[in-house]
Amino acid sequence: MKKNIILTSYFIGSIIVSIPILISIAGAWGYISLKYDFFDSILNIIHFRFSFITLLILFIAISTALVIDMFFFKNKKQFNKNLHVLENIFGKKINIFFNFSLSLLAGYFEELVFRVYLYLFLLFIIQKITTLFFYVDIVIIILISLIFAFLHILQGKLAFILSFIFSIIFFISIKLSNCIWYAIIAHAVFNFLELAIIFPLHKKQLGTD
Repeated sequence: MKKNIILTSYFIGSIIVSIPILISIAGAWGYISLKYDFFDSILNIIHFRFSFITLLILFIAISTALVIDMFFFKNKKQFNKNLHVLENIFGKKINIFFNFSLSLLAGYFEELVFRVYLYLFLLFIIQKITTLFFYVDIVIIILISLIFAFLHILQGKLAFILSFIFSIIFFISIKLSNCIWYAIIAHAVFNFLELAIIFPLHKKQLGTD
């Protein structure tokens, strides 16, 4: 029951955050008149552009994080705490389809909220105060990454650190490719591999109290 509520919440949230994208597309096609740079920025960032260097960076980052999590995470107390929370919500049986759906929706929703909308909002606000774009950009990225990391703090120190680092990496992928889709897919893939492979592996290795 709880897992269905969470999945439904992410589904509804994903629909809501898609509205500005649909408005941007409608404006580009001439169905409505748009006069705001916000929608132009969204239209630009949802346009897919191939970037090999972005793919390479994300592949290395995800592979490194999974190896670290797989072989160096030894905090049994924190793991059991996380296990209790996950099993209380999702149940003890692994459901690949559910994990995939949740990972995809969470990746889509969170990337749009944090790396697009919140970023553009803060950029608009701070640019009213200063014209030092480069430094403003760095400050905003660090600030959003800290917020994103703190939302994962209950999962432990490693989750906090990885969330902060990955937020920075996702921002870098967006800057390099000028496209949001690499970050969305990488976010979804990492979440799925954590739920479907890493967490069950830890459960077998660390056991439960």
